[in-house]
Amino acid sequence: SAVEARVQGLATVVRFKDDWMAALQEIAQQRGLRDVLIEGGAQIIHGALRSGRLHHWRLAIAPLLLGASGRACIFDPAHALTDAVQQLNVASVAKFGDTTVLEIDL
Repeated sequence: SAVEARVQGLATVVRFKDDWMAALQEIAQQRGLRDVLIEGGAQIIHGALRSGRLHHWRLAIAPLLLGASGRACIFDPAHALTDAVQQLNVASVAKFGDTTVLEIDL
């Protein structure tokens, strides 16, 4: 694909079907990875949090508010992130320029 051609030698493109968090966990174990970066919007965050496989979350908050036409959103009001109230343990908060980063243990 065009993406694979652009990142050749820099990254590996892996296509997931169905339970992508299980597949990602398996790949991480095979490669001996302790940490995996998952970057995305509402659908990706929703899937990662609901999978029960996410143990640590680094949430970067940029000082931007986007309207409906901005097409960027980390939370989708139509889809709950969890079925119950879940206490988040904010391990640390840091600023990098104008971006705030929360380290959250789940």
